Amino acid sequence: MPFRCIPNFRANHWKPDTAFFICMQPPARGGETTVCDGVALAAALPDEVKRGLSGRRLVYPMPTWPGLLEYWLGTAAPDDALLASPPPSCPYSFRRMGDGSIARLFSRPALHKPMFSDDLAFGNFLLFARFYNGRSDFPLLDDFTPVPEEWLQAIKACGDRLSHPVAWQEGDVVMLDNTRFMHGRLAIDDPAERHIITYFGYLADARPDPEEVPDAPWRRHDFAPPANPAFA
Repeated sequence: MPFRCIPNFRANHWKPDTAFFICMQPPARGGETTVCDGVALAAALPDEVKRGLSGRRLVYPMPTWPGLLEYWLGTAAPDDALLASPPPSCPYSFRRMGDGSIARLFSRPALHKPMFSDDLAFGNFLLFARFYNGRSDFPLLDDFTPVPEEWLQAIKACGDRLSHPVAWQEGDVVMLDNTRFMHGRLAIDDPAERHIITYFGYLADARPDPEEVPDAPWRRHDFAPPANPAFA
């Protein structure tokens, strides 16, 4: 089925283990960080949505450029055999498009198991893409069709109900299991007042996602994939 690549995918494809938030300066009003337990959200989904997502995957189609192909595949001009069988360290699959361009595809289960729980969790780019970026066609389901609007609305309703705001005070630190918890932010009256430092990272003794590639490059301190020159 046809699909198009999204050129500016800002989310991490590989989910970092942890997220840290440090409040250097709280705003006078608004700007609370919101936290939602993805396990609780998955359990609270309507049965129809839960059945619809069960066993399904989300696919993120994205563009490539010569530097990225060189980095992951060892050549800026891969042949079809290499595209069909990339190196084990590469997290993408690839597809040559009708216009000759090459798309990269990243995929994960729509409901996943977090690091420290055997219960399924909801935690991906769907809500951010739909309700912040205004996209209903990224990510896609594994048959390259959009996630139904009624599913998205039901997921958002559950997430809104289960989200809890963090009322910041100077010096506060919030640490999250990023494989389980989602986070967002409420509107800020004056953005210049709010200074929250955010870090994402990996645990040395983490139990990696079973779908993570062996010796994942992003767990190394010197991981520096090439940036898209279109946004340099």
